[in-house]
Amino acid sequence: MNPQPGIPGNHGKGNQLTLAVYNNTIHGFLRLTVDAGSILCESLGVDETTGKTSSMDAFTVDLTKHVVATKGAA
Repeated sequence: MNPQPGIPGNHGKGNQLTLAVYNNTIHGFLRLTVDAGSILCESLGVDETTGKTSSMDAFTVDLTKHVVATKGAA
């Protein structure tokens, strides 16, 4: 059974989380780019025919302001 988007759950400390998107047809990887002020987290899909990558989703953690900014898919 695949997870269904929109169904809320909780993480270990009880804060509510919601699965926004689920994809089990495009394979890919997670790329983290870290510098002194931020962490960029990107989910990249790989086209199995061409080998080209595309950004499926991304967000940035601002380490100075202690906030997460959703960038969205590129």
